[in-house]
Formats: sequence, C-alpha cells, structure tokens
Amino acid sequence: MFATETTAPIRPTLKPWPLIIFSLLVLTGAVMLLWLTRIPAAAVMWPRWLAMLVLAWGLPGVLLVALWRLPDLDAPTAAVVAAGLGLCWLVLGVLLANWWPGTMSSVALIGGFVLTDLALVGALLWRPPRPLQPTPRTRWLWLLGLLVLAAALRLPGLGYHEFHYDEVAVLTRAREAIRGEDDAFARHTKGPGELAVATAVYSVLGTADEATARGPFGLAGVLAVPALALLALRLFDD
Repeated sequence: MFATETTAPIRPTLKPWPLIIFSLLVLTGAVMLLWLTRIPAAAVMWPRWLAMLVLAWGLPGVLLVALWRLPDLDAPTAAVVAAGLGLCWLVLGVLLANWWPGTMSSVALIGGFVLTDLALVGALLWRPPRPLQPTPRTRWLWLLGLLVLAAALRLPGLGYHEFHYDEVAVLTRAREAIRGEDDAFARHTKGPGELAVATAVYSVLGTADEATARGPFGLAGVLAVPALALLALRLFDD
C-alpha cells in the first residue's frame, strides 16, 4: 500500500488592515500628546507618562502578540502576553539607546520607539494575525474583578511615601544613563530591567516624583494578578 501524504491544517488568518489602522491611530495620538506636552509642567506629567508607556510598552506588546500568532489564544491570555512582551520591548529599547554613544535625549528615545512601532505595524502585511478564541463571559467577569481589586489595592498608594534609598539610587543611575555615562547600567546591582524602565520615565518627563517613578512597576504588579490567575487556570483546570 502506498503511504498517503498528510498536510497540516491551514489555520485561518485575519485581514491585517483593522489592526494596522488602529495601531497607526494609537501611535499618532501618542506622538501628538507627547508633542503637545513637550514644555515641562506639573499639569502635563501624567499625560506625557501615559503616552510614553503606550508608545514603548502597550502598542509594541499588542503588535508582537499579533505577529507571534500563537495558536488557540483567547483575548485575556493575549493581553497578559502582550503586557509581558511590551515590557521586555521597553527594556530592550532603553538598553539599545544606552549602548548608542552620546546622551540619551527624550526626542531620540521617542523617535526610536516610533520607528520600531512602525516596523512592527509594517510586518503585519507579511504576517497577518490569527483570530482569537472566544472567551466565556464568566471568565471575563472574574478576571476584571481581580484586575479592579488589584488596582484598587496597589495604585492609589503609589505616592504614599517619599523616595526610599534604593529608589533614589535607581533615579541617580537613570540620570547618569541619560547623560551618556556608559557604566550606569553596569553599576546598578539589581539587573537592567528596573533601571531601564526608570530611565525611560525620567528621560521623557525630565523629572520624576514618587507616583510617576513607581507607576510602571505598580502597573506591572497589577497585571501580574490576572496573569497568575490565567496560569493557574491552565495548569489546574480540567
């Protein structure tokens, strides 16, 4: 008998244009907000902070998940993976900017993330995303409940206390990295991720207070709660 050839099933893909248009609108909005808030003032710190995190963390994470095309992925899991990938993208971008000779200006840092975001958007033309699996309504409800509870417990107290010694040390190293000192990251003893995030915030804002400096780490802690819940669901759900 002759062996019959088997072919792998072709997985469906989505048209990339809706995600491309959405990404370009988000990218344009973030850049415009950064340009409108370019003059330092206390009133524009949080809009500028939000625009930078969208540009360097949120949008790249969404695009990377779409380009990865993981099988059998639902929306909550995609959001968790996007948060992790986006944070890694932010850290990598700052490390590359620090490796480049010279000072780390906010314009150059923002421009670098804009260009890489555009490259990810363009890659969708050659690698369109796959459709997400449906998510039960009950899962949405308890995940959103966990997210709201974690945010209520973590985020309101970000500015509760003045900077601790280790936080001052991180911001000092961030300022040194912005000035172009090559060994700023080498002298930081807790790994590059913490310093890279602080450097991005410090560079774009030109300053940092307790809330804006702790904000990205608080946000990551909040997102870790539904991430752990989804991991437990995949490990122990029958």
